[in-house]
Amino acid sequence: MVVNAMSDAMQILEMNEESAEAWNLRGNIHVIYAEYHEAVMAYSEALRLDPLYARAFHNRGLAYLMSYRPIQGCDDLERSLELGHSASADAIKYFCGF
Repeated sequence: MVVNAMSDAMQILEMNEESAEAWNLRGNIHVIYAEYHEAVMAYSEALRLDPLYARAFHNRGLAYLMSYRPIQGCDDLERSLELGHSASADAIKYFCGF
């Protein structure tokens, strides 16, 4: 099932490589595989395409946390919250010590 999801995400990206949402989706699938470095790269591409994409900041923050990079993770979660993604507040509370 997940293999099909990655294949689908790749097809979506082939149709529109400039879609921040597609890059975010690809990052989410990498997280499912515990491929956190690849997830961070995909979320970073989403943010390059849309620097105000709060959900991508949130997701990249979680991927950083899962790859033992708490400073970068908490920075991204804070940015996500600043951009209005309220789910980041709980993540910050539980993982960033605020």
